[in-house]
Amino acid sequence: MVQSDTIVVSVGSERRKYTLHKKLVIHRSEYFRKSLSSGFKESIEGVVVLADVDVDTFEIFVDWLYEKRLPEAIEACPSKNGGVTVKTRTYALADRFVASEFKQAIFDNYFTKYCSSAFPSYPNMAFGFANLQDKDPLLQL
Repeated sequence: MVQSDTIVVSVGSERRKYTLHKKLVIHRSEYFRKSLSSGFKESIEGVVVLADVDVDTFEIFVDWLYEKRLPEAIEACPSKNGGVTVKTRTYALADRFVASEFKQAIFDNYFTKYCSSAFPSYPNMAFGFANLQDKDPLLQL
């Protein structure tokens, strides 16, 4: 994978650029597989623009992509977005990217936390219901 072509992902309103290995990102995400393997503009130019994604959550995805584990930053307290945690926003991003292994890793992290008697906050639950499908495992939890 190290010798594969790279793509550029431009993230957030600040358009922060990330250079990622194409084979790796399409292997881990159906969203990227479809947008980079078709006749879409992204596949031709090798650039994916995600202006509506915040940098904090995308960096967690990149860390997981290369390390295959969740970074400590996923436990960060909410700093924006109405009190919604980085973990909840990242879970929704995993859902959007159709990155099932990534999403499962975040769900497992949630499950461990909530089994030890912690409860999600209202802003996190409202965000989940607004951004996930009704039958999503996290909403069922």
